[in-house]
Amino acid sequence: AYDEETASDEYAQAQLGRVEYYFDPIEDTIYRREANYGQALEERYPRVQTMVKGIQSLKFNYYYITDEGEMYSSDVLDIIPSSIEIEVKFKDPQGEKNFKKIINIPVNI
Repeated sequence: AYDEETASDEYAQAQLGRVEYYFDPIEDTIYRREANYGQALEERYPRVQTMVKGIQSLKFNYYYITDEGEMYSSDVLDIIPSSIEIEVKFKDPQGEKNFKKIINIPVNI
């Protein structure tokens, strides 16, 4: 028999998971690893991808919304940021490259 609540839970678990990006300073490389819900609970990451090699610099800036207003900082605070700016400088066969991305974090506080 079809159980809508069970089907909904199964769908959510199939969609949920964990994605991590990490920097290896010895190899000057950024990696991406991904796990589905069950794998993430067990800290297993079967898929690891090389994203960027030849990293020359990697900077993170955080945008926070506080009671006093908006705040921009390179420090991690004890509150969830509303967005994170990532700036990467790297060298590849075509020369030096700069990449900047802002990731919004939707939170309802």
